[in-house]
Amino acid sequence: MNIITRQEATQQGLSRYYTGSPCKYGHIAERNRASGCCLVCANEKQKKRWKETYKPKPQKRSELIELNKAAIALGKKTFIAPFRCSKGHKPIRKVAKSIGNCRCLTCYKQDLSKGRKERREEKIKRIADVEKSHGKKFLSRKDARKQGKRLYFTGQSCKYGHISENLVACGGCLECRRIYYKENKSAFASRAKLRKFYIKKATPSWVCLERVQTKYKEREAMSALTGLPHHVDHIIPLQGENVCGLHVANNLRVILARDNLRKSNRLEMPRSSTA
Repeated sequence: MNIITRQEATQQGLSRYYTGSPCKYGHIAERNRASGCCLVCANEKQKKRWKETYKPKPQKRSELIELNKAAIALGKKTFIAPFRCSKGHKPIRKVAKSIGNCRCLTCYKQDLSKGRKERREEKIKRIADVEKSHGKKFLSRKDARKQGKRLYFTGQSCKYGHISENLVACGGCLECRRIYYKENKSAFASRAKLRKFYIKKATPSWVCLERVQTKYKEREAMSALTGLPHHVDHIIPLQGENVCGLHVANNLRVILARDNLRKSNRLEMPRSSTA
């Protein structure tokens, strides 16, 4: 070991130095440049300090393992531990497959609550950023479906890079639909004409048109009153798989748009009540 003075160690930027002379306790070892203390003396002081402050934990891993296994055998979700956690909560622990996951139940609930709060704050911040950057109100697909809305907006881009509103029914991008409509206008026009043809074909000569128009007026009134879009639905669909209905007032009803889109052209049979 090379002999070097403290001043030379400072000049060379070293953290230790060695003089070869013993310290006051007789140790011949390297010394700390900052404090000048012998490393052996510093190690002994640290050990003494650790022994004075160390308090053995009362927990016994073997007891926890046995109690956890017994709770698993009984099908319980918690068990009472023989000691409290480090925070002093009630000695109730979660049952887990590994003993390392047998956490204090109170600590576990607090962490869950803290995680929920952080996620909620993060979500509020993300929504505010989306609304500020795009100038549109944020609405998730789940909330839009509950409210009976046709469109929702999350600020996320589709696979083609469009950031626009999405359709609740299929989750498709509205901008993609507009582009597709512009490129296939003839197909949409023929489909609309075919729909009119089926309605005209399903309208008998004896139908009361005033009663049919009343259903459509009811749809407008219900949409304005509730703020949710409503549709005029054919109870027996005009283009059903097994049966086709007529475009008459008795076959029409006003329902929520989401229910009508979900129903499509299926025939919903009424449930028979059993006594």
